[in-house]
Formats: sequence, structure tokens, C-alpha cells
Amino acid sequence: MLAPPRVPVQEQIWDLQKKIQLLEGDRKAYYESSQWKIKKNKETIQYLRQDNRHLHKVLAGALACEYGNHRHSIIEHCDWLCFGPIGLHGGMMEGWQNSIEEIKLEDQKSLSKSLSG
Repeated sequence: MLAPPRVPVQEQIWDLQKKIQLLEGDRKAYYESSQWKIKKNKETIQYLRQDNRHLHKVLAGALACEYGNHRHSIIEHCDWLCFGPIGLHGGMMEGWQNSIEEIKLEDQKSLSKSLSG
């Protein structure tokens, strides 16, 4: 039986060093990628918390109007809280205008039903 040819020790060392360098590069790339993802997730969490606080204020204002005998002005109050006196702020509420209009129509219908019935 013939034994497989032996690779010189120096060549084995060189091969292992090359593999270690590749693994270090992979580790560094994974670390940088992870740090970037962590940063983006923190930014998303901060944005969502800010948005949540804002929506909580809108809801509190709407409920205050509803329980304060000002049912007819809930939508106007929510519009003002969401969009302010000068319109949509920074695209934070994009896509909500149609929903607001639908709510206004439903609110007007229910108000007219309660007044007529």
C-alpha cells in the first residue's frame, strides 16, 4: 500500500494561515453587517415610539371630544392633531387622508341618523 504523499509542514502552516485570514474577514463582515442592522432597528424603534406617542395623543384628544359633548368635532380635532394647521408633516401620515375622508363620511352619516331618528 502506498501512503498518500506528505505535505510539507511549512505548506500546511501557510494553508492554515490563509484559512484563518478568510475566517477573520468573514467575522469582520458579519460584525459590520450586524452593527448596521442594529442601528437601523434602533432607528425604526425610535420612529415607531414617536409615532405611537403621537397617535396616543390623537386618540386621547378624540376620546376627550367624544365624551365632552363635542361628537361632531372629533374628526376635525383629529385632523388638526394629525396634520396640524399647515397640512401633512413630513410624510408621517401618508396614505391616511383617504381613511380620514371615509371616517368623516361615516361620522356625518351617523350624526345625521342620530339627529333624524
